[in-house]
Amino acid sequence: MEKILNKIVGERIRTTRTDKGLKQSDLAKVIDSTSALISNIENGNQSIQLFDLYKISELLEKEVNYFLPSLQEVKEAIPSIDKKREKLSPKEAAVIDSLRKQIKEEE
Repeated sequence: MEKILNKIVGERIRTTRTDKGLKQSDLAKVIDSTSALISNIENGNQSIQLFDLYKISELLEKEVNYFLPSLQEVKEAIPSIDKKREKLSPKEAAVIDSLRKQIKEEE
C-alpha cells in the first residue's frame, strides 16, 4: 500500500517539476538533500517527509493536497494489492481493510 501511495506522490512531483522546467537538484536544495533522494521519491522507492512535501509544494506552487491521492485513487489501486494479499503482513492487511472501511463510509 505504501509503495502505491509513494508512486502516486512521486509521479505528481516529477510531472510538476518537469512542467516547471526544474531539475531534481532544485528540489534537493529546497529540502537540503540530494538529487538521489529526489529520484527515489519520484520513482516511488522512498516516501517523502511531510515537512519536505510542504517545502516542495511551495517551490512548485501547488497545494500539498495536489500531490496526495484521493480515496477514490486508493480504491482503484486496492484490487492490485489484493492479488498480492497473501504476501502482506497482518498489519498491512489491516491498513487496507481500514482504508476500505473509510471509502465505504464516504460513498
